[in-house]
Amino acid sequence: MPALDFTTRIELRSSGKPFDGIRVEQAHVFEAADRPDRFEARLVTGARDALARGSDPLRPGETLRAFVHRGRPDRPTLLFDGAIERVTRLRGPGASGIGVIARAHYHAPRARMPDSRYWQATCGEIAEEIARGLGLIPIVERGGPILGLVSRSGDPLRFLRRLAADAGFELAVSAGRLYLGTEFPETGKPFHADPFARIEEIEDLGPDGRDGVARVAVRGDPSLRPLAPVRVNGRRFTALRVLHRIDARGWSSEAHLVRPGRAPGPARVTGRELWGES
Repeated sequence: MPALDFTTRIELRSSGKPFDGIRVEQAHVFEAADRPDRFEARLVTGARDALARGSDPLRPGETLRAFVHRGRPDRPTLLFDGAIERVTRLRGPGASGIGVIARAHYHAPRARMPDSRYWQATCGEIAEEIARGLGLIPIVERGGPILGLVSRSGDPLRFLRRLAADAGFELAVSAGRLYLGTEFPETGKPFHADPFARIEEIEDLGPDGRDGVARVAVRGDPSLRPLAPVRVNGRRFTALRVLHRIDARGWSSEAHLVRPGRAPGPARVTGRELWGES
């Protein structure tokens, strides 16, 4: 288990305004390139009626942004940006507890996107249309064969993931962008793990770099994000999924890592998932 960071404070904001009188007691922040980001937190208020005064911003559908402060209150780091999905209120002596679940902004529109048909389009062109329908910025390769009639129903990202795999493309969604290309993308600053960090191989990392998945646990760090280049003990990876745990004990992070250029098929990671559904 890595050393915990005991200097972390989380600040929640909605519509640019912080929540006054609410303390984050515990939070899990899950970010991934192959499924929606997810935020779960237990909040505590000092008075039982703290949320009853004035308008309540903690409502499903409202925006939620989570920032972390690490010794520099004037320079918070954005750790999550999404929309509230569920709010649960828990009552106890002298305090009000609130459970909050939020997901990436593009998660809810997936269920509302109408079925569609595409004719004489490439996989990249279809990806661009789906990305814009979900409010994502498309970063795609336009090459590949022109497809005949293609019908889509149900979840647009699961459809696109299958379509991309059949066409030899890699699909990733992170930080408001949808990536489609012949190689799994890397973005952001490189993350260098602690020299004592240990790698656990969940699925075999073959010599050709295909399909393997590794797990690494480190001290909490906001620079460990999906698609970031990661170096661990002289080995180079790309972050596929990241889970941050922040509570009274401190902050720790862990990640699923893949070889640069290619992510594993969804069926390969059969157990010990970090969190969440695709």
